[in-house]
Amino acid sequence: MKFSFGMQSHPWYSKRIDDYAFAAAELGFGWLEVTFEYFTSPSFLKAGHAARLKKVSESAGIKLTGHMPYLLSSVNFNPEVTSVMRRIFLKAIDFSGRAGIETLTLHPPYGSGVDSEIVLKWLHAAEKREFKAIGRYAERAGVKIAIENLTDTADDIGRYMDSFGFFFTFDIGHWNISGKEEGYSLFAGKFKRRLVNVHIHDNNGKEDEHLPIGKGRIGWRSFFSMLKRLKYAGPIIIENKDMEGIVSSVGYLKHIKVWK
Repeated sequence: MKFSFGMQSHPWYSKRIDDYAFAAAELGFGWLEVTFEYFTSPSFLKAGHAARLKKVSESAGIKLTGHMPYLLSSVNFNPEVTSVMRRIFLKAIDFSGRAGIETLTLHPPYGSGVDSEIVLKWLHAAEKREFKAIGRYAERAGVKIAIENLTDTADDIGRYMDSFGFFFTFDIGHWNISGKEEGYSLFAGKFKRRLVNVHIHDNNGKEDEHLPIGKGRIGWRSFFSMLKRLKYAGPIIIENKDMEGIVSSVGYLKHIKVWK
């Protein structure tokens, strides 16, 4: 089975979309994941540049996926934060629809840090309101929203799919620091019909380090064997901190003979 790998856009490489698309092609990637977070997004992520992104990626032979902003959520106690973040999320969806990005990964809300039934009830109501709006807007734009596992259980992930019609992005690095309530084969297998994206990066089981593949404790041969069993044929996005990490990851994937 042939896997299709990709890299993310980050400001440490360039501010020009052309550079990202052609760098991905030069390294042998089939995908570029566009990050819409302000901290990690090059300056080209403006509505007027969506058509250019689509043209350049097609010229480079690169398919596109995307990642919603992740440092803040629209599920927030502060109504001003909620309003601003909703606009940013909807702009990312609109850009994606115009650029040919079919899937956007979305982080679950991070919560408030306050242990209170009243707080949890309020957050669930806000989550229902905001994510329903995001889901409807994405459907009209022809974009799939894929919820990503952080420290969530399978029940949490399933709730997002059932409640909002979301798809699934499986992050093996996040699973490795989540407490491992169940094996990742069972975890990912429960949602194989909704699995549309996979994120890969390494760590030592305690912190979200985003190390190059092979530099942590994740068993990568077993992981890719699992993807084969699931017959997963979508994008596999490397999430490293810099280009050196990406190059190192590619070398390791070639070493274990999953890069073709």
